Amino acid sequence: MMKKFALTMIAAVLALAACTDNNNPTPEADGPILAGVNDMPKMLITVQFTATSPVADQLPTATIDLSFPTETPEPPEPTLTPTPYVGVYVGPQSSGTPLAGNVTPIAPGSLPGATIPVFLGAPTAQTIPIGPILTTPTLAVAGPVNCPIQPNASFINAYGRDPNLQQRLGCPRDAGYQLSLVYEPFERGIMFWRDSKEIYALQTQDRRYYRIADTWADGQPESDPAFTPPAENLRQPIRGFGLAWRSNEPLRTSIGWATQGETAYSSYWQDFERGFMIVGGDGQVYAFVPTDGNGGSFDGPLAP
Repeated sequence: MMKKFALTMIAAVLALAACTDNNNPTPEADGPILAGVNDMPKMLITVQFTATSPVADQLPTATIDLSFPTETPEPPEPTLTPTPYVGVYVGPQSSGTPLAGNVTPIAPGSLPGATIPVFLGAPTAQTIPIGPILTTPTLAVAGPVNCPIQPNASFINAYGRDPNLQQRLGCPRDAGYQLSLVYEPFERGIMFWRDSKEIYALQTQDRRYYRIADTWADGQPESDPAFTPPAENLRQPIRGFGLAWRSNEPLRTSIGWATQGETAYSSYWQDFERGFMIVGGDGQVYAFVPTDGNGGSFDGPLAP
């Protein structure tokens, strides 16, 4: 059995060798004969890739700025400083003819006048215009005063720019003096009281004034309940003003009811040859020319 298998294997090897010689003919002189696909010549080529392509090196490089622009800081807001309100506290209203020790003088012209309240808000005060703007009339320039004694600085302008007033008053008799006065406004007039216990009641309709002695004394009634004001904003004057007002019907009719209480203030008084001048509670000037001991005419209020 083994002998038969060996002979068979030898025959197969010989047959395979014979086939190989037939498939590989002797090459000719002008080149190889390619008998099959597997007989194609082959060459191993090594391709080396670089990290950076030469073409890529020639392209322009794009630069992108991703940083945020620097913001310009806004200027700091100014620190607000509250503006103090400067006013004059005149204390409680006098309850009648003031006593000399109870009068608290304040500077001329510093008494509060009629005002319209305006809310300024916060944090910045704002000016709110109310109604039309009124222009201040131009006053004539005061001329030279040909008097041995010059009017006080409180009166020089009002006196110097009005030749008619100069004629009526004449020249000053002295340099004048400071004093405390009390005033009270009325519907159609005003009353002044001075420490010599004299009352000057001015009637604005006819520019006349009364000079009345203050005869009220402590212990007398301050007012009379029989006199009832016709409106809530009106009142009956009291004490010395009230007694003079109630006792003089023509005066009461001409000046009407009081519109507020009495107020003491610091004034200035100067006597002239034929009259005198005073500073009113609103800082304006009044000039008096008496015709007799009971009164006369007046000019005012005059701008100082």
